[in-house]
Amino acid sequence: YTTLAVAGSHGKTTTTAMLVTLMQALDEDVTYILGAEIKALGANAHHGLSEYLVIEADEYDFMFLGLDPKVSLITNIEHDHPDCFPTERDYLNAFSSFVDRTVPRGVCIACGDNTGVQSLQSMRKSTSPMIKTFGFSAVNEYLIQQLSWQNACFTFTLTYHGEPLGSFKLGLPGKHNVLNAAGALAVLNECGFDLSKLS
Repeated sequence: YTTLAVAGSHGKTTTTAMLVTLMQALDEDVTYILGAEIKALGANAHHGLSEYLVIEADEYDFMFLGLDPKVSLITNIEHDHPDCFPTERDYLNAFSSFVDRTVPRGVCIACGDNTGVQSLQSMRKSTSPMIKTFGFSAVNEYLIQQLSWQNACFTFTLTYHGEPLGSFKLGLPGKHNVLNAAGALAVLNECGFDLSKLS
């Protein structure tokens, strides 16, 4: 499989479900494993015919270090599970090790607006694998713009290094879900999918 792994302190299940749903909209019969059953998907796991495996990558007990993703996604980092990670540094080290599990020529996508992700970037001495960021701040490679809420939906545009990738609609409340959606879209862009088909 070409593994796409979604990690983070919060939003893993939602973002993984978004990624699966978007790939299904692109006619990819992906294999997926989530930590909870998703109503829209009707299951928490599925064996598909596509080359892709989309998996929710749980940090608890270092479980996500058993994966070798082509693209890894980090929604956010906020110290959690002190029984496994007594200090914030221990927690950051685990996520740094997760980034290192990304295969050669792979990429990690992370929310650059999140202070935990910023701390992760600061502590990492290696620039390999590459970490590309997404968010509302102009410093991010994947930039969310033109956000509006109308008719119970968010609409927003996403650019990559200033190049437009499309305009998208999201029927979930909360800017955190816009971030989750942008992360999922960034993963698809890194895999070479045409995001204009999702606009």
